[in-house]
Amino acid sequence: MKKTLLIALFLLSTLAFARDPKIVAVATDSGGYPAKALCFFSNNHMVPHPEGLLVLYTCLGGPDLNSEIWLVKDKPTQIGVSEMGNLFSEPFVRNGVIYFFEFNEFATLNLWIFQDGVLISQKLPENLKGAHVHDFALVGDTFYFRYTNRASGEHGEGEFKDSFTVLPSRGPEFFWKASANGEIMLQKTKLASGEAVELRKRDAQVPVVILRDQKADPTSPFLSLRNQFGLSGNRWVSFARTEKGLTLIRGENESFTMENVSAIFKDSQFWPPALSKDGEVIFRGTDMNGQFALWGYKDGVKRLVLGSGQVIQDESESVVTSSRSLLYNSPVFDKDGNLFIGVGLRAPEASADFGQGILSL
Repeated sequence: MKKTLLIALFLLSTLAFARDPKIVAVATDSGGYPAKALCFFSNNHMVPHPEGLLVLYTCLGGPDLNSEIWLVKDKPTQIGVSEMGNLFSEPFVRNGVIYFFEFNEFATLNLWIFQDGVLISQKLPENLKGAHVHDFALVGDTFYFRYTNRASGEHGEGEFKDSFTVLPSRGPEFFWKASANGEIMLQKTKLASGEAVELRKRDAQVPVVILRDQKADPTSPFLSLRNQFGLSGNRWVSFARTEKGLTLIRGENESFTMENVSAIFKDSQFWPPALSKDGEVIFRGTDMNGQFALWGYKDGVKRLVLGSGQVIQDESESVVTSSRSLLYNSPVFDKDGNLFIGVGLRAPEASADFGQGILSL
């Protein structure tokens, strides 16, 4: 199969003609969709938007890198292109408005806001100059952010509504990346005594600690806690390690249950899982048969969602999911229940991948 035919397939078909699973974006060294050649989305975040899917590409440009963000839909829209040598954070969405940071190896430079087809920049306040603002997490109409002051080593938090406010320190020494969906926010923190997970709800003044490891609380069942969470409304899931092995935690607001899954799964990778509206957990992992794949799990039953060697068929061409670099990012659901994942792709007769694709499942 000729690569030019494959590229043409991706450019012309995508949503309209493909059967499930569908390819909605492609990255290769010779041509991609919708970004140009030499743009890749390895390990980057896909973010659902009311009008489509936001895809972050990292692009090679000689000795330097830069970023492109695209809104992938029937007619893709380029949201922004960073300066050469700078990169974008993942995008964040609030009421349909798109936000993202531009940064370099020294500091976060500014915040970009895309609204009604117009891209504007907002400068960071003086007390965040020279700091790295890591990300946003939406609860209600408020974005919470974490930052690192490289000069002092201080790690703190703040909130953004229409301007930045740095919040007073309240104890945690470090904040890992939060997971949020507008209703709730879950964030693993480092305490002087150990590690914990906080839950922040809409309109709550302060978060509450809902999980602690055994260093923070000797009576806790958790040897270690993950800093990745899947959310659906007020429900959430995560993985942890107990003395019994790999454990799935299911929660709703502050309450939670535990299920040992070590007889079914050898491991779950350190990537955020996705949680469907009907309670199925979608995650990257390896089962006890040694098969690495994208799995679904609910009510004690595992389901193979996507594995290596799966054929993705169009009316005229076909491609195959990689057996070497199967998955490139985390699974995510949009509001309509469509599941997206980034994968490696190869031609049916080839052994090497020709690029990456984002699939809608």
